[in-house]
Amino acid sequence: MNLCAPHLGLRPESDLGGEVSERALLSRLAALGDTVRLLIPPEAETGPTPPGWRIERWGRRRARRWWRSNGAAARALVAAHHAEAFELAHLHSGLHFGRGALAARRRLRARFPIVVHHLHLEGTRLERALETAACRSADAVAVPSRFTATALAEAGGPAGARVVVIPRGVERPAGLPARPRPDERGGAGGRAVILSVGRLVPRKNPLLLVDVMAEVDCALRGVARLRFIGGGPLARDIARRARALGIEALVELRGRCSEAEKWREIAGCAAFVTASRLEGFGLSVAEAMAAGAPVVAPNAASFPELIEDGVSGVLAPRPDSASLASALIAILRQPGRARALGEAAARRAASAFSWDAAARRLRELYAELIARSRLGL
Repeated sequence: MNLCAPHLGLRPESDLGGEVSERALLSRLAALGDTVRLLIPPEAETGPTPPGWRIERWGRRRARRWWRSNGAAARALVAAHHAEAFELAHLHSGLHFGRGALAARRRLRARFPIVVHHLHLEGTRLERALETAACRSADAVAVPSRFTATALAEAGGPAGARVVVIPRGVERPAGLPARPRPDERGGAGGRAVILSVGRLVPRKNPLLLVDVMAEVDCALRGVARLRFIGGGPLARDIARRARALGIEALVELRGRCSEAEKWREIAGCAAFVTASRLEGFGLSVAEAMAAGAPVVAPNAASFPELIEDGVSGVLAPRPDSASLASALIAILRQPGRARALGEAAARRAASAFSWDAAARRLRELYAELIARSRLGL
């Protein structure tokens, strides 16, 4: 297959789940023998180019906003199709590329299918409406969870056979150290590390985790500390909240780190926690599970599709500090249970979240759509 994928960049060390997922999926499609043509701006970063990728840069710089990226992508898709006809347009974002791909197809009078990869609805009301409209106009929409499929349908997007659920994968690095015994998982000052990985943005709800840490420390004095990995606009607010609660010494902001360091941190933590309000898949949670960490997450969004409550992690019944803190306290008090949860999580991640399986399922979808388009269906 000859696929064309407009994109704003695919940095190898990105801390954006969507960007990480795109790189993994497109790399594996290329490994299966497909040609993946990446249409990107001149300044976009891609890092080392995997075999099977072709980088084709469009002319316009600084097209990162959706009102610019659609026009740039339309022109790039038309030029790419004239140079060598592609068989399908793979869109990482309906908001940024949906209208552009439709305009290109009309201008070319071509039949290539358009597939939108939709994670979740966020942003302004207009941005959500544009994303939903792009999904309605696409030939198919690939989503990473049933939660995303339901939310899209409820927002007025497509449903049924046009929406295909393809869970994302996770790749545990080779040579990742074995998890230490509970009594060896000390952070600074001998405290166990409760870890959170992700962008420090409102959707991820990191400020709530500071409140959670205060409740954990109230119940278990001197036992644990909270460590954030990831950058974002809420870093200062997190530090201020910690000072206001008198636990600034127990809240650590590490910022962004390398992939290798991130995995080492996950492998060594006593527990992994998230308070995110909206996740189409929850890549950081899947990574924590793959590393064998006991995970605590709200019983919301896509988390129930990743975690078997009480078996491969804990789903807090309410998305509040008391509920999340109670789950963490129980894990810290019961090392044997924590170990069992982590081991079950690692088994589930290995069996249920495979990038190779995701790429094969996506390839089947693409082959079916291309065949139908050739028949004029």
